[in-house]
Amino acid sequence: MASSDKLDFTPYDPGQPAPLLHVRVARTGATSVITVAGEIDMYSARELEVALTGQMEADADASVVIADLNGVSFMGSVGLAVLHEAAVRAARQGVQLRLAVSTKVVTRALEVSGLTSEFALYRTVQEALAA
Repeated sequence: MASSDKLDFTPYDPGQPAPLLHVRVARTGATSVITVAGEIDMYSARELEVALTGQMEADADASVVIADLNGVSFMGSVGLAVLHEAAVRAARQGVQLRLAVSTKVVTRALEVSGLTSEFALYRTVQEALAA
């Protein structure tokens, strides 16, 4: 993926503490890969929501959106809500939403919340791309 295809939705002021969540979007053809690293909680979930929603907008022309959550170190309930809403939006718009997740933090949160059946889950981005 070309570096020009990458967008960073995380506002960062060097005079402030480092952000708790980093979100990067890379696009190749009709596939978007959203790479997420850090903590998804009530303070940072909006950044993930903006990235997911932006890639599923009608004018985005994405048929596959992959959320790479392997860098997530904390998943709060609001993060789960964002993922659930993204799954609903994807189904409504005919977009395939795939999650790349192998960390216990995220897989456990999805299992406990009963959300695993809502997503196509893969261990890596490469597996999600090949599906």
